[in-house]
Amino acid sequence: MIVFGDAAGRYISAIESQRGQVSVARHAQDFSEVLGFAHTGIARAVLIVGEHEEISRSLLGQLAEQELGIVMVSDPGSEVRSLPYALHISTLDEDSAVLESIVRSVEQGQDAAETAGPGGQVSAGEEVPAQSLPGLAEGQTHPQEDLDYLVDSTDQSPTGEGSPEKKPGQAGRAPGKIVTVWGGAGSPGRSTVAVNLAAFALEKNLRVCLVDADTYAPSVSALLGMLEDYSGLAQMCHVAERQTVTAENISEAVSTIKVAGFFLDILTGITRTNRWAELRSRALAQVLDALRSHYDLVVVDTGALIEADEELSFDGLAPQRNAATITALEKADEIIFLGSGDVLGIPRAIRSFEDLRSLLATAEVAPVISVWINRLRKQAVGSSPEESIRAAWQRFGPHQEIRGFLPYARETIDQSWLGGKTLLESAPKSELSTALRELLTTALEDSPRNQDPSPRRPFSALVVRRTGSSIENPESAGSKGLAQKLARGFSRKS
Repeated sequence: MIVFGDAAGRYISAIESQRGQVSVARHAQDFSEVLGFAHTGIARAVLIVGEHEEISRSLLGQLAEQELGIVMVSDPGSEVRSLPYALHISTLDEDSAVLESIVRSVEQGQDAAETAGPGGQVSAGEEVPAQSLPGLAEGQTHPQEDLDYLVDSTDQSPTGEGSPEKKPGQAGRAPGKIVTVWGGAGSPGRSTVAVNLAAFALEKNLRVCLVDADTYAPSVSALLGMLEDYSGLAQMCHVAERQTVTAENISEAVSTIKVAGFFLDILTGITRTNRWAELRSRALAQVLDALRSHYDLVVVDTGALIEADEELSFDGLAPQRNAATITALEKADEIIFLGSGDVLGIPRAIRSFEDLRSLLATAEVAPVISVWINRLRKQAVGSSPEESIRAAWQRFGPHQEIRGFLPYARETIDQSWLGGKTLLESAPKSELSTALRELLTTALEDSPRNQDPSPRRPFSALVVRRTGSSIENPESAGSKGLAQKLARGFSRKS
């Protein structure tokens, strides 16, 4: 085994004096040495003694992926005892208890890596139940049990009557739903749709959290006129790296704004793009799981890129800039896939959809994907824009029906941006607002993946199949122009 800490040599001496099945292969002085030794395969377990600031959820996850048993010895009540992947032993325990835990950790090492996952927790002396909630330390109650909502419920509706008495912590409350808004390159309107989707959900008396996980161009704060230079999501990820996310952590990190008499909670994005490394995959996964437990709906705004850096992938510790977007897509119950309704946007959307499908191909439980075409206008694609785009999508696109269209409303959007308001406030009866309400309704009606009876169904089973409403003749009048342009474009690419 590898030992880290234990400067006094108490546990090393106890291990070596036993002369049994456990022996010390290396005594590391720095945690980077632990990681290096772990990758060589010279040990089957790691003993970490004491508290160390550099140890985080992500680093322990790297050890767990090597199928190493992990035992942590710390003082009772220490914050490190909430970290996952490890068997936690008190400094007050006998040395023999440490030896027993080391052997047990080796036996559980592989199961812990597979069962606990990015947000899991293994506590000393107990197996990981299949239905256990992620990130829960031994003896803790789930954070939702003591979460009081952040605002007075007497003023959560325009009429002043307040929202229903349902609270996130009430017994029997089902987990909320994570809806991730994504689209490829070309600014198809991810942030605008995400912000307004969250706003319109408030009309349904849902408790909503809006998360800005875009690591390239975070925009939520600017769109809503928020002036604070502060990243709530980065703070939450820092907490998740070192402990279980609690209700108190959430209340400290979220910013709450008033939207048309309702209250919207927001986890603001990174304040500078060079802070992207703070949003690591494992930490963000635990944050999203915690938010799912506290809110009825979690809407996540993301970046456009989902490629993994192949060079960095050889170094498992190196953060990936696109990891936040990838994690948000993998954790989603539903993905709102956006494309732009013009001759540039449709080919981009077709290729982006294939990239998304490749990303999710290995997912044990794939999210539902709803395709929506934004900025629909006849000036860009002809006199029958919906018919033209459906025909082109049917001919060149994937076997996935377009769910709906969002009209182009430049003046309406400019007005809301200028005032730092949502469409619920600035133009609640506009054509675009009506379409967004329809989008929200379909997203809420789709079954969340965590309630699916077949948790290991293949990705292809989730693809929405074409119905009789599809255009039968893609070369019909009104659709011929766009289809021909796309045909020329794809033939040149090939």
